[in-house]
Amino acid sequence: MRIWIDFENTPHVLILKPIVEELQNQGHSLFLTARDCSQTLELADLFGLDIIRISHHHGKNRIHKIVGHTGRIARLIKLVKNQHISVAISHGSRSQIMAAGMLRIPTFVMWDYEHASLSIINRFITRLAVPDVLTKEDFEDRFDLSRLIFYPGIKENIYVGSLLNPDVTLNEIVPDPESVIITIRPPATDAHYYKEESSRLFFESLNYFKGFAAAKMIIISRTASQQRQILDYLKEDSVMNKVIFPSSAINGLSLIWNSDIVIGGGGTMNREAAVLGVPVYSIFQGRLGGVDKHLMDRGRLKMIQSVADIHQIKVRKRDKPSTPPLKRNYELIDFLVKHALEIGK
Repeated sequence: MRIWIDFENTPHVLILKPIVEELQNQGHSLFLTARDCSQTLELADLFGLDIIRISHHHGKNRIHKIVGHTGRIARLIKLVKNQHISVAISHGSRSQIMAAGMLRIPTFVMWDYEHASLSIINRFITRLAVPDVLTKEDFEDRFDLSRLIFYPGIKENIYVGSLLNPDVTLNEIVPDPESVIITIRPPATDAHYYKEESSRLFFESLNYFKGFAAAKMIIISRTASQQRQILDYLKEDSVMNKVIFPSSAINGLSLIWNSDIVIGGGGTMNREAAVLGVPVYSIFQGRLGGVDKHLMDRGRLKMIQSVADIHQIKVRKRDKPSTPPLKRNYELIDFLVKHALEIGK
């Protein structure tokens, strides 16, 4: 089969990489596209994915978003229409879903946030795969349940065991082994779900951690402009030796595995840390999803709602196991690939 996979955002590279590998192992021909958004292209290059860049992120402005998505859909249609695609696969790539629907290409879509809007793309999705920690009730008023399938676990179980390299260290980034490594992902200020309170808690976190002599903050900014904003905020010389901005895309899973604390303004990195057993705190202030509630109930994720909550975080080295708790999840990868291929026959 000829299979089209689209990476619309940075986490999609991680999620879909094991699926790409399995499809290649089965001898299928792949056609890969990506949007230039955050570290999507850099990460695809890091993992050796041969992708075609189609468009970029168009910021927070609603009109610009609509125009940008419309233009990307048109470009995808023009690019793909003669590729003889059997099935399109993505993790919620709205542009691909619309383009594939207009070309009558079956779409296999993964999704893990039940509060995201399905109104426009609903009728173009052939099969929607969601984590089994969600329920039919989460979708029954918005989606045809006959097209819904549940996969075991959460989306991070698809790839964390496959892509984590536990032998990678952070010695080049943080040479002092006694440092308390705090990895921080700022909020997605251009996202539709963004709340200003998330940014306030982010900067309050920086203020808190800079007071600890052993703390080293590795900040994974989403854009160059966001990094500049953070640097402007951290003007003091005494603070700059505590803050590190990686100069290029890195394997975030290895970074998380070597971290003592993770602070996340979104969802994916938080859940990766939770799966790996790393202490993780979320400053996300949007509507909480079922996956995060699931992790909270099991004590793997803590929500930060106030400055007082930040000051409860214990800044110390964690007792890291010698080996990570996960291996490649062949069963889950096979499950998703099987269901994706079924709709392309």
